Formats: sequence, structure tokens, C-alpha cells
Amino acid sequence: MLSGAGIVTYAMADPAARSGGGQGRAPSVHTLKLENRGSGRRGLGQKGTDRFSAVLLTWNDADAEAKGTPEVRTRDRESGRWSGWQKLPDDPYQADGAEAARAGSDVRGGTASLWTGDSDGVQVRVVKADGTEAGGQPSGMDVKLLDPGTDPASGPRPAAFVAETTTPGPAGSSASDTPAPTDPAPSGSPEPTGTVSAPESVSASPSVSDSVSPSPSSTVPAPVPSTVAKPPVITQAEWGASTAYDGTPSYGTEIKAAVIHHTGVDSDNTLSCADSRARMRTIQQEHFSRGYFDIGYNFVVDRCGQIFEGRSGGMDLPVVGAHDIGFNTDTVGISYIGNYMTARPSRAALDSIARVVAWSGCTASTRPARSRSPRAARRARTATWSTRGSRSPCPGSSGTATPTPRPAPATTSTRSWR
Repeated sequence: MLSGAGIVTYAMADPAARSGGGQGRAPSVHTLKLENRGSGRRGLGQKGTDRFSAVLLTWNDADAEAKGTPEVRTRDRESGRWSGWQKLPDDPYQADGAEAARAGSDVRGGTASLWTGDSDGVQVRVVKADGTEAGGQPSGMDVKLLDPGTDPASGPRPAAFVAETTTPGPAGSSASDTPAPTDPAPSGSPEPTGTVSAPESVSASPSVSDSVSPSPSSTVPAPVPSTVAKPPVITQAEWGASTAYDGTPSYGTEIKAAVIHHTGVDSDNTLSCADSRARMRTIQQEHFSRGYFDIGYNFVVDRCGQIFEGRSGGMDLPVVGAHDIGFNTDTVGISYIGNYMTARPSRAALDSIARVVAWSGCTASTRPARSRSPRAARRARTATWSTRGSRSPCPGSSGTATPTPRPAPATTSTRSWR
């Protein structure tokens, strides 16, 4: 509904049972239009709001970018204190094909969502490097306040993740130097590193195809058994996903490559793993708000190694994602909850990523093969780590164990499957 204060509020359809005997709070999204301050400048003064736990900015033109840097301050609901200014990184729209066509004019440009914790106030500005307001902003700019509601009623919890006792180290530290309390106990097996590897192939020929945009289909394929054990995954129902999907899933033929992303905001580096389910709901709300059919990633992993089902359609099927425009078909998109430009991923997270990659790619009809040539990897852009040329610096330099801001194909471990 639209209130007199210009706030649009809508509830997310969510049939999942909520904790507290059905007395929980349903997820909702509150939208506030930014004030026109002249010369294309947009902002919002300090304002008390409905309850929320994450925030993003959106605007009308999906191809437009915000001029300058969008920043927000939020008010803690319990203490009443205002946070410092926090940056919202640009997040280009990544759906393609039938999904993008179906969304049409509903596609919105925007930023990534920022986890704020339980909040009830917001302030917004878009500024130049010198801190002054930047003009020339896209039309229709608003701030969306994402309330994840309460977790669904407790169900079985997967056993294969580690307890949370510390926060990630800085980007300069190594995920495998010394065991951290958040990491699995050391064993005789090799430690996972910043490079996710699939088993080596005896094939001498590269498996990369020049055709990287196969045509998806609406026909649901039969699942192909994997030769690798499925890792424990928290399903959409278990993390409380909305089923108000804007469309239906499309399918490729088989998973041929994996692309690793990160959510890319600093506040996710210190997110409690107990809040990961709520964070998943705000990521889905964010993607709905941008015009996606469902959450864009096929899987999401937190720093405790919990693996979450992302996009609906079947975890054991080649569901077309919305995570890497032009390369969403026949790939599996996996995202870290965190900004690994500024913090080192945990070994638990890396291990879970590796397990998802191995399970998704190693089916009875495929065999892993190593791309021998960086040129081939660049040509097909099929990499365990994201090597795409879009504006998003995914999955962060710490995720690729390289010192460069954008992952470089020559130093990135590449794997594809035939």
C-alpha cells in the first residue's frame, strides 16, 4: 500500500511455517522514494521507518549506473544509535534470455543489498569522492528496506558445517595458515585452498567449447546421478524462501562449469551464521525487487560452511541461473556471503564450495576435464572462479588467491566438464 509519507509496503507471499507456533513475522519490503534535491541529486534525510534488516537502492533504467557512490546510515532498533555511512556497491542486472524478456519493464537497476541488522531508521546520500552530493542520478531512484521476518519453524539442520566462534581474517591472511576455531579440525587430508579443484581428467584435449550460450528449455530434464556424494544443503523451505516466483525455471542440458561469486558487502563479513537464513531471505527479496524470477544464484555458502539452496527448480538439475549474464546456461552459480575483496574466506566455506562444484559437475554422463590453456578459459569464460568481464568484481581477490582486484584468468584455476 502507499502511505501518505510516500512509503510503499508489501508483504512477501511465504507459506513456510514461522517460528513461535505460527506467530512469527512475515517477510516484507518497504520502499521509500528518494528526495529530488535539484540538478539530478537524490537523497533522503534521517527518517524513522518500519522494521528492516537489509537495504538497497534501485532505479528505473537497468542499464544506468548511479553517479558517485550510494551510501546509507541506519538506526539500530534496540539501541537507537545511528551507524556510520556504509557504501552500497553497484550490482549489474545478470538475467538473460527468456527471464530478462519476461521481466521487461520490471527490470530495475540497483545496488547490492547491505545487511544492517535489526533497524528502524535510514538516511541516504549519493556522493562524489570529495563527499559532496553527485548530480545526474538515474530517474526513479528509491531505497528498499528488506525485512526478512522470522525464521521458519526449526527443522533438521545439516551436520556438515562448523560452529561459529570467530570472524574472518583480513584479505592479506591465508585461509590455510593456522586452524581457526571456525574451521574444521585438521586431519591427515590436504587442506582446501583458495583454489577450488575438480578431479583431474586423463583426457589430453581441452573440454572448452566455443559455444558458451546454449539455448535453455522449459522442459524439466530427468536428473542425472552424480558420481560424488551430495553435500548437506539447507533447502528453500528450511531457510524460509518465498514461493512468489515471477515465472518458472528454465533448464540447460548439463552442468559444464561453475562460477563463484560473493555478495560483496563488508557487513556480510561479520554476519552471524545464525542470521544466514534471514540473510538468504533478504537476498531473495533483493533479487525479486530487481526483476529476477527468483534468487539468481544456484547455491549460497556462508563462512561456517552452511550450503543453502538458491534458485528453485531442482538442485540436481541444470537450472538456468541469473548470476553471470550470457553464461547462465549449463553453469552452476555459487555465492559466498561476504566481501572477499576485504576478508579472507574460511576453509569451511571453501570446502563447501568445492563439494558443491564436485557434486554438480561429476555426473555419470560427464567427466571432469582440465582446461589446459588460459586462452581457452578466456574464450569460453568457464572457470571455477568467476572470470567474466562484467562490471562486478566477483568473487573478490581473496576468493581467487590473487592480488589483483579482478580475478585474472592466467592465475585462476579453471575447470569445465564434458
